[in-house]
Amino acid sequence: MIASAWVLTAAHCIAQDQVERGYRVRLGTLDARNGGVTYRIDRMVRHGGYIVGTADGPPLNDIALVHFVADDQTNPSAADHTPQPIRLNGTRAGDRIVGPGADVTVTGWGKNKSGPGARFSPVLRQADLQTVSCDSAPDYRGKTSDAMLCAAAPGEDACQGDSGGPLILTSGEPVLIGIVSWGMGCGEANHPGLYVRIDRSHYIDWIARAMKSDPKLNRLN
Repeated sequence: MIASAWVLTAAHCIAQDQVERGYRVRLGTLDARNGGVTYRIDRMVRHGGYIVGTADGPPLNDIALVHFVADDQTNPSAADHTPQPIRLNGTRAGDRIVGPGADVTVTGWGKNKSGPGARFSPVLRQADLQTVSCDSAPDYRGKTSDAMLCAAAPGEDACQGDSGGPLILTSGEPVLIGIVSWGMGCGEANHPGLYVRIDRSHYIDWIARAMKSDPKLNRLN
């Protein structure tokens, strides 16, 4: 959650038909099985330049916003803790453009490994990583852009089901610097996780414009 009634996610995690089918946002819990307060999604805004990724290459502009509203299923007292918006990197004068070597943390309810037998986690898990150059991975060279951020640690990674989740700076105030987007396998050597980069040069302006855009729009360049 980045603002009142707005959640930031990956474009490949949300589609207009899911809004129309009554999908919901759950906030305020660390356990996906129960607890937390849910809200109805009434709108999505996907980046107009989004291009679907493949097994060989990441998606482009993999970013979207979800707007939610309370309804008769919303029970704020069910939250285990009060949801608080996270600040976006690039919204303060002292914020830096994150390069290689930064300590970062990713969280999610995704699978515990790739391949057969992998299970989604019922509780929120985290992995402590370091940012790396995306070009340090031979299989990624020529496939990434400066709007992407890579992070890795031995045996640690985001995985399937973590997409759209947050990558934050590990120390100090929680600051969102990336969105889980793509990767080859999970925790494999030379295959870091790839994230949508959030900073003053990447998507901050788009996020602000999307939140102010005509509610009839579900795409914005």
